[in-house]
Amino acid sequence: MLKPIIILLLFSTSALSYAWVCPNNFSQIAAGDSIEQVTAACGKPASEKKSQAGYRGPQQWQYFVTVNQPLNGSGAPAGATPTVQMSIAFVNQKAINITVQAQSVASTSICGPTINIGDTDDSIKKNCGAPTFIQKQDTGNGTNEKTIEIIEYKYNTTAPNTLIFENGILKDRK
Repeated sequence: MLKPIIILLLFSTSALSYAWVCPNNFSQIAAGDSIEQVTAACGKPASEKKSQAGYRGPQQWQYFVTVNQPLNGSGAPAGATPTVQMSIAFVNQKAINITVQAQSVASTSICGPTINIGDTDDSIKKNCGAPTFIQKQDTGNGTNEKTIEIIEYKYNTTAPNTLIFENGILKDRK
């Protein structure tokens, strides 16, 4: 008799761990809820901000970085400066893999400031410049470009809360 009760409690606890509480009341919402569901549960936000974003799927950026050190003992012409290949894989605009000369690294300063796994694509572009080549996942509509509507609902609570929607679906909260 006790075993079914424990199993029921475990399932209900795991379901609740993915739920968030509305910023201004105790109603529950979760990632994947629609704007209508969140508005019904939490009420209207104090402010709403809409913007558009470009392609946000998996990407791989390629860089070819000239190193300011002459090659020694490599058989290259005297005074030649090598070019090093760096590749960065992104998922959800965060670096998940950095490869320098076919070696995976957690961080590198080859393009100036140090970049790390977990850095955003914007911060890496700021530190390393525009990549030489960008490889994107095909979206299936004949083009790699896709526009996403981003809506931010801000609730003025004691600690301001912002709910972030992508194409009408709740994705994150700040």
